[in-house]
Formats: sequence, structure tokens, C-alpha cells
Amino acid sequence: MFFVFFIALVIIILSISFILLSLNLLIQRNKELLLNLYNIGYNHNRIAKFYQVFISLTTVISIITSLIISNFIRNYYLEKIINLFDFTANKNYILLFGISLILILIISYNILIIKNIKKIVIPRNEK
Repeated sequence: MFFVFFIALVIIILSISFILLSLNLLIQRNKELLLNLYNIGYNHNRIAKFYQVFISLTTVISIITSLIISNFIRNYYLEKIINLFDFTANKNYILLFGISLILILIISYNILIIKNIKKIVIPRNEK
């Protein structure tokens, strides 16, 4: 049981790292556009709004999809196990875990987006 949990944790950490690297690459590729937007009068919060909405929606859609699929699979195999053995199903904590993961990731991604865009558009001597 511990081995399966460890493997799942490694997969989650690697996928979050991949998203963070992709986010940084996306911001670095559009560095000139971000600087132009800042120079014509947009502040860093308005510039970051598009990236925040895009990453937040992508995160919510992917986690909700995975929650629906995992709940469906859990109900399927629990039905088979209950028919074979005298077994009572415990509470389903998958939904609670998914909602807390959504909140944690969206908050951390939004903070990271603002920090990275602020670092690009505002030179060190203007801070």
C-alpha cells in the first residue's frame, strides 16, 4: 500500500513540475510582448490576468475530469468487491482531496504567475 502511494505521489509531483516548467516557458517566450504591454500602460496584474485565467481553467478542468473518472472506477471495483466479500466501503475522500488540490494549485499558480511577470516587466531599480 505504501509503495502505491509513493508512486502516485511521485507522479503528482512530476506533473506539477512539468506544468510549472511549461508556465515559465510560456512567460519567457512572450517576454517582449509583456514588456510592450507594460510600456504602453498596463500594470503587471492586468498583464497576468490572461495567464491566471488560462492556467486556472486548465487546472480545474483536468482535476474535475480526473475526479469523475476515478470516482466511476472506484464505484465499479467496489461493487465487484462487495459482491465477492462481506465488505463495507469507507468514506470517499477522493472528492475532498481533489477540491483541496484545486485550491492549493490555483493559489500557488496565480502567485507564481504574478511574481514571474512582475520580475520581467518591472526592472530592479523601479521596485
